[in-house]
Amino acid sequence: MSTEATQQSSTLHFLDYWRVIRSRKEIVLAVAILVVLTGTVYTLMLPNMYRSQVRISVKESSPEINPFAGQQMYGTPYNPYFLRTQFEIIQSKPILYEVINRLNLQQEWAKGEEALTRDVAHKILQNSVNVVQQRDTSLVVISVNRDNPDEAAAIANELAEVYRDSRLDLALSDARGAIDKIEGLRSSGIDTII
Repeated sequence: MSTEATQQSSTLHFLDYWRVIRSRKEIVLAVAILVVLTGTVYTLMLPNMYRSQVRISVKESSPEINPFAGQQMYGTPYNPYFLRTQFEIIQSKPILYEVINRLNLQQEWAKGEEALTRDVAHKILQNSVNVVQQRDTSLVVISVNRDNPDEAAAIANELAEVYRDSRLDLALSDARGAIDKIEGLRSSGIDTII
C-alpha cells in the first residue's frame, strides 16, 4: 500500500512539473533558444585551431653484437617502461628547447615585439604538444595544436627530427664507448674476449 502511495505521489510530482512547463512553455522555449544561440556565437568567435600529427616508430636499441656477452641473445626482452620513458624524453626541456632554437620560435611568437624568453616559449610549446602511443604498437603519435596550420606541421616535423637526432647521438656515443673499451682491452694486452 505504501508503495502505491509513493508511486502515486511521484507521479503527481511529475504531472505538477509537466503542468508548470506547459503553462510556461514560452519561457522554456526562449531559454533553450537563447542557450543554443549563445553557444553558436561563442563557437564562431573562437579562433581556428589546427592539429598536425607525426607518427614515428620507436624501438629499443640494442647492439647487434655484444662483445662482452658470453652467449648471444637474439631479440631483446620486453621493457614495459621503455615507451613511457620515450614519451617523457620527447616532451623534455632539452628536446623542446632544441625545437625552439631550430625554428626560432622565440622571435616567431613575439610578433614584432621583444623576443620571448626561452622559458615562456617552452611553456607555450609544451602546452601545444601531446604525445600518445598508437594502441598495441610501438608507434608514437606526436600531435601539435596551433592556430596556424603551417606552424603546427613545422613544429611536429621538427620535434620528430630532434628526437631522432637525439636517439642517433645516444647510439653513437654508446658505440664509441664500446669501441673505446675494446681498444682499452687491446692496449692492456688482452687480445681475446671470452
